Amino acid sequence: YAPWHRREPEGNRYPSSLTNHEWSLLRGVFEPPGPRRGRPRQHAARELLDAIFYVLRSGCAWRMLPAHYPPWQTVYAAFRSWDRQGTFERMHAKLRDEWRLRAGRQAQPTAGIIDSQSAKTTEKGGLEDTTVQRRWSVGNATSS
Repeated sequence: YAPWHRREPEGNRYPSSLTNHEWSLLRGVFEPPGPRRGRPRQHAARELLDAIFYVLRSGCAWRMLPAHYPPWQTVYAAFRSWDRQGTFERMHAKLRDEWRLRAGRQAQPTAGIIDSQSAKTTEKGGLEDTTVQRRWSVGNATSS
């Protein structure tokens, strides 16, 4: 990723906003074809995503979203819903596959590497494993 991958935002858009090309890649993930269950959306998925990306990129609190975005409660509810449904994982997988194909590789990786320095080996650690436990007897103040 480099700054030239992104074009300048237009109008009320921010650098964190999706470009038209990016949205064309993600539309099927966030607006799947077919009938939608539940209440009709009051705000477009792209608008909600732009607000979520604004919060993530700027580091601001949800309540500090600029006024032209949907209400922060709506944006946060969409974020939580998409998170619970695994939508962001599907987004990541789609973008990863696109990136790999663009680089001339297979969409799905054929091998994986596990770094032993990062893998947990035990749940215990710290002082529990490095200090000697002492038992105190009730009759005297000496340790055994």
